[in-house]
Amino acid sequence: MSKFYIQSGVINLVVDGESAELAAISALDSVMSPHVWIYDDPSMSEEIRRDHLMIEALYNLDAVIRVSEKGFNRDDAWVMGTPEVVEEWHLLMTRLSGLYVAAGLPSRPLPVSDCTALASPSLAS
Repeated sequence: MSKFYIQSGVINLVVDGESAELAAISALDSVMSPHVWIYDDPSMSEEIRRDHLMIEALYNLDAVIRVSEKGFNRDDAWVMGTPEVVEEWHLLMTRLSGLYVAAGLPSRPLPVSDCTALASPSLAS
């Protein structure tokens, strides 16, 4: 695994990851993990969940997430749109929540770092 430097709003992290996209999702998880409860609330529609996540993400992050293998504040960093990364995180959490329900397991916080292989590698710009 490679080391990635992630910057956006309140995020200024170094994470290990298999790709820049998965590193960005893992870093985003540090901001969004307190909001996994929304996947356990049956009264929330898919649209309300997505809106809640986007508001929280854009409250804490910049419009883009910068990812570099060389360090912070690099001009050559990959730039990914925060809404696109949030959408990938949301899809991952939705899938994991569905797996818990299908398996009859009680819901619990789902750390993204345990299952980043499920994420789609479509985020790089």
